[in-house]
Amino acid sequence: MLVGHKIELGYLEQTAVSGSELSVWDEARSRMVDVIAAEKMLEDAGKAMEAGDPNAGEVLQRAQDAFDAADGATADRRVANVLTGLGFKEDQHDKKGGSGLLLLDEPTNHLDKAAIKWLGSFLRKSSGTFVIVSHDEQLLQDACDHIVEVRGKQLHHYVGTFAKFLEQRAERDSQMAATASAQAAEIARLQTFVDRMGAKASKASQAQSRVKLIDKLKKEQVSGPTKASNKGAGGLQVSGPTKASSEGAGDFKKVTLTLPKAPACHTEVLQLTGGVIGYGEAAPGKEPLLTSVDLTVKRGQRILVLGPNGAGKSTLMKVFQLSGPNGAGKSTLMKALGGSLPMWGGKRKEGDGVRLSYFSQDLAQDLPLEMCPLDYVEMKARAHDPNITVEKCRQAVGALGLQNSMALTPIGVLSGGEKARAALAAFALVPCNCLLLDEASNHLDAATISVLTGALQDFQGAIVAITHNPSFAASLNATHILRVQNGRATLTDKIGPLSDADFDHPAESATPVGAWAPAAAAAVAAAAPKAKTSNKGGFKAWQPPAAAAPAASAPKAAPAAKAAAPKVGYSC
Repeated sequence: MLVGHKIELGYLEQTAVSGSELSVWDEARSRMVDVIAAEKMLEDAGKAMEAGDPNAGEVLQRAQDAFDAADGATADRRVANVLTGLGFKEDQHDKKGGSGLLLLDEPTNHLDKAAIKWLGSFLRKSSGTFVIVSHDEQLLQDACDHIVEVRGKQLHHYVGTFAKFLEQRAERDSQMAATASAQAAEIARLQTFVDRMGAKASKASQAQSRVKLIDKLKKEQVSGPTKASNKGAGGLQVSGPTKASSEGAGDFKKVTLTLPKAPACHTEVLQLTGGVIGYGEAAPGKEPLLTSVDLTVKRGQRILVLGPNGAGKSTLMKVFQLSGPNGAGKSTLMKALGGSLPMWGGKRKEGDGVRLSYFSQDLAQDLPLEMCPLDYVEMKARAHDPNITVEKCRQAVGALGLQNSMALTPIGVLSGGEKARAALAAFALVPCNCLLLDEASNHLDAATISVLTGALQDFQGAIVAITHNPSFAASLNATHILRVQNGRATLTDKIGPLSDADFDHPAESATPVGAWAPAAAAAVAAAAPKAKTSNKGGFKAWQPPAAAAPAASAPKAAPAAKAAAPKVGYSC
């Protein structure tokens, strides 16, 4: 691999900020290494001047030159513009949780529709060069003017948009198929002559000549086009100057997934009453993400959770989760539903016989990286059924494309999609009656998404799914929509097909402290420790500890606004 002289590289991994303790602002700024180094030089030069160093003036000049060369004066404006484009409000910049060549590995994972649209526009308008690895066909259509397909263990280069690539590849495949067919027909014709005339002395020399010709044709024979992967779930159509309907990119890998039959359970699977949900522990002056959450999940319901990034969807899911057999996620609605995150106020009930499985949006952080897929699936399956055989585990792993040596490769060296397949294999062996899916299509290619959605359509238990993927959402055949926005979670019946408008979320309005439920204010002011669980009436009920009457706290003042730049440049 050759990299041009003086080219600066920027690289975004699939799990680039997984587990980071930096604030949003500091994380976004952390890869502006030239700016950060120049700022350190300026700081050191200032200390040298204070200490009376005779060379301090020269040091300061070098530091200022480096700062100017890195365009340090505009650094904060550039960071603010990028964060705003990705949907972060100014009061979230302190929240924890341009290059010559920019490398982006699945950059749309975890992004909502607005952020993906902004990213595509940002990349399209950029003057820099970038390479994207992505299964998001719309981003590829919006941002790219060259497509390189990995197919048949080779790289195939196409010039044009993603839609144009599909057309060009279809033409290439058609030509290859025609050539291969013609060559096969000619070989068959020659072979017929050899078979018929080879035994005749008068025709022996002609037959031998044709045998040599057959050998030559076989060496030059064009293979037919390798079968591409299945079309994405829901049959995504790429919008552009010319719409192309074709199979997705890459080699076809047959994968299968069948979920176990859902065990019988109580009709009301999960229930939240008066829920007050926030991230971390309640504290005076700390605002909850969601208040007054009254939600009942019933057997057979398929609930699609929609809302902008940061609204509290994943946290709510964790309150539901509790301790499901496949709970591997640490993702704010999902956390509440799952029970892995105590609520600040309200009650959580789980019906008799309920068995939860939780598919996290951040598998790379949660899977045991030192284990191989086969050992991981065996461990998860035997926690439910100690008598399950290794062969059955191997079949489940192999059915999802992790075959032979791949099944014994440490999870830590697998791709994001391969990690997701390992988790799905565990799903295939552990029966449950309630699936909690938090961005389950992240990291998955089109073929695996199609297989997953097919398995979900046959599943008879309850499903609660968060997704920003319109095709994946449509394939769920949702019965209800749970909208999480502006501090509320509202459940409604789903009527009619989904549209683009369902994934457009108006800007959130601030929720005044006075509008909080009294239980929320009490829980926040008390900064209560973890609550205990109790059994009552066939349900496990979460009871918040007693809290003293609080004084209403004023909303936290937003930090000073950072200047916004009219245009973003690459920085790393």
